[in-house]
Amino acid sequence: MSMPKWMLYIAILIFVSLLLLQFEVIPNRKSSFKCKDPSISYILKGETISEKQLLLSIFLGPLLIITLIEVLNTISFHNLNKKIIWSLYKRCLTGVIFVILITEFLKTVTREPRPHFMQSCKPDANEVCEKGIHVFEYKCTNTRLTRFSQADLTRSFPSGHTSLSLFTALHCSYLLLIRLRHGFKRNVFKVLLITVCFAWSFICSLSRITDKRHHWWDVAAGATLGLCSFYMFYRLQRSSLINTDINKTESS
Repeated sequence: MSMPKWMLYIAILIFVSLLLLQFEVIPNRKSSFKCKDPSISYILKGETISEKQLLLSIFLGPLLIITLIEVLNTISFHNLNKKIIWSLYKRCLTGVIFVILITEFLKTVTREPRPHFMQSCKPDANEVCEKGIHVFEYKCTNTRLTRFSQADLTRSFPSGHTSLSLFTALHCSYLLLIRLRHGFKRNVFKVLLITVCFAWSFICSLSRITDKRHHWWDVAAGATLGLCSFYMFYRLQRSSLINTDINKTESS
């Protein structure tokens, strides 16, 4: 099953909009902050799960799980149908890319300061403004910031770690439930892998709050986005995920 045309059009529209917003062809709201706001004055505590680790898990993790499912079903590497694996992985990949686009679009539009904004940016206006007043004109005095890292300081909402890790965990768990055949050993693998998927998503989400990379509502919004995205793809691809050449695999 290929991506429906309406979804493809939406993905293209979001991607083009992102480019236009990034290059300021479309005017975007200016980033701002509340003067002496304690919610954005936390000290940065490092990063438990880096972006590289997240990307590795959402792109490589589903491929490993899908391959393992088909290996356990066929009980042989020789009879493994690579077309089935690629077909299932491609559908998961489509969903992941769609979630990335929506997450990045929301981050670009909302431009919410991260919890460590004050410490990392050190805005000049924060020293002279009155507490609680919205500041739109400021300059980061931290000279060690690159242009990208400075822009990233106002990309807190929603949490991409949460939306992507939860969508991937839900998608992989669903594949395990509907495609992995029954049997004691297979059921043990099923429960173990589903537990690992959700544990990874939970760690990714919770660490964003404890590391002071996101506010709790950013994580809640990311979880909602991941859940809604999975539900949409579940409704679109449910029958094809169940029936993808599974009868042919059994007969062979």
